[in-house]
Amino acid sequence: MALRATAVRARDFVEIPAPPRFRPADPNILFLRQAKDLLRAIDDRAYRSATGLLPGGTAGKHLRHALDFYFALLLGAPTGRVDYSRRRRDPGIETSRTLALAALDSIERRLSLLGSNDLGRRLDVRSEESEDAETGDSWSRSTLARELHAVLSHTIHHYALIAVILRSHGISPPPSFGVSPSTLRHRGRAFLREA
Repeated sequence: MALRATAVRARDFVEIPAPPRFRPADPNILFLRQAKDLLRAIDDRAYRSATGLLPGGTAGKHLRHALDFYFALLLGAPTGRVDYSRRRRDPGIETSRTLALAALDSIERRLSLLGSNDLGRRLDVRSEESEDAETGDSWSRSTLARELHAVLSHTIHHYALIAVILRSHGISPPPSFGVSPSTLRHRGRAFLREA
């Protein structure tokens, strides 16, 4: 089943509601739930199809890539060392909506266990881009809170690319898909001023 094109409405700009009891990873969880809703609304062909607009990319590949970072964070956080450059890559997630939904559920369960006391946990992190050419030192200091923000921002970026791919196939994701919360708030305020 393909998504239908929808008109933009005021409620599309309203901030995503938070659950009654705030948990530190709730913003991440809310955006992961957007992907679940999207996966349930598209078919396998749309999930796997490439587009000439972003050569080589599919919705599935971009989602798998975003989830790789969550798995790397959740795997490394308990040890204090998060190595994004050695993240796990499960090609099944990029072709199977069933596996992608299971991965999203797994990540959500693990994120929901994080408490406020976990946010300040110090981490050493490494990614492909962080190696210092002069010293060879590729680890940087961070905290779990900072890394939750980073993977959320990274995920929203890839959601935006997924939206472009799906639109090239005639599928219109919700207008808020792939848009950061701050942009949604800004658009909402502008919409209300013009109303």
